Amino acid sequence: MTNAVAASEYTNEQDCKKMLSDTRKLYTEMHKVIETFNTLFGYVLLLMAVQCSLQILDFGVFLIEMVLPNFKFEYDAFFIYMGFILLDLIWLSVAQSRCEMAKDESMKLRSACYNLLDNSSGSGDLHQELKALIKQIKNRPVRFTAADFFEIKRSTTFTIVGATATYFIVYVELRSNDNTTWNNGTL
Repeated sequence: MTNAVAASEYTNEQDCKKMLSDTRKLYTEMHKVIETFNTLFGYVLLLMAVQCSLQILDFGVFLIEMVLPNFKFEYDAFFIYMGFILLDLIWLSVAQSRCEMAKDESMKLRSACYNLLDNSSGSGDLHQELKALIKQIKNRPVRFTAADFFEIKRSTTFTIVGATATYFIVYVELRSNDNTTWNNGTL
């Protein structure tokens, strides 16, 4: 869609207007597909984020257990923990980057429409079609969510890791304030 609009290789106004009308229809269809994706896979993305958080928390407990006097460090367990965390973070990052690519493409389409609008005459059906497409993109942006709990964007992975780390610190502080002891490697 973006390439066709950006190239604007159409020699007459009628062809260009038809291309813009087709692009509006495609954008509407794409938006429906994204809504369906959010409905079908939103909870999957949410569960991936929760699993990643739980893996990080479990690893934090493992690291605390390492400082206990009777703890026997096992390299294989350490690397298995790290492997699961890295795998979860990679899956989240891949899903996040694919969602962000679709969002970026819609922004490129909007920019191409603005460029065409700047280079076109100020009136006529073509001008109105461009404005309609820009309005549609602006009012219905591409938005991927994890079951509508949060939007999937570039900072999602870091937000999840940061929230998990904060939760872990609060957990450790609350456990130490209760004067609880770390018994046999359990919290």
